[in-house]
Amino acid sequence: MGQYYKVIIRRNGKDTVYNRDVDGEYTMAKLMEHSWWRNDFCCAFAKTLLDKPTNVCWCGDYAEEDECEELGFDYKKVWGRNKGRGIKSTKFTLSDVKYLINNDKKIYLDLQKYYERCNKKEEYQGQFYDWCIFPISLLTALGNDRGGGDFHEGNEGYSDVGAWAFDEIYVSNTLPEGYKEEIYTFIED
Repeated sequence: MGQYYKVIIRRNGKDTVYNRDVDGEYTMAKLMEHSWWRNDFCCAFAKTLLDKPTNVCWCGDYAEEDECEELGFDYKKVWGRNKGRGIKSTKFTLSDVKYLINNDKKIYLDLQKYYERCNKKEEYQGQFYDWCIFPISLLTALGNDRGGGDFHEGNEGYSDVGAWAFDEIYVSNTLPEGYKEEIYTFIED
């Protein structure tokens, strides 16, 4: 069976659940159906992180309740009767900022270098298309590799999926002093 994902955030002590709807339109729920650089939901969500440190978890419905408790949120609040909220579309993409920053680990990902390293350009009917995986969803995923549509073992970067689950993260053009660059690569075979 396929595993569906919702996004839970904590900002200023308040938890909010996003359901991946963009302007009232459904965005596919499986991790690798929507985790792409230019996906409408992912782009709109990334804009909410612009210079706003936020705890983030892309929580799968196959995640275990005790895993969620260890990270400090309630699985039932994400997957119970909570339908979650939608988001408004934007023209923002991760190409508009330089860094994805993790305050808890004091590290950052250089987004331009990531894009160059992970983009699998493919030609289709005379046009080139970008196939770069959106790093925020994979880094914060909880429950990965328990259902269809997940980022499975054997793909480059598999061991890093979930490494930032519910950490305080944000995107910015300004890098905090003393933070170390971390290299992540996500490529689906």
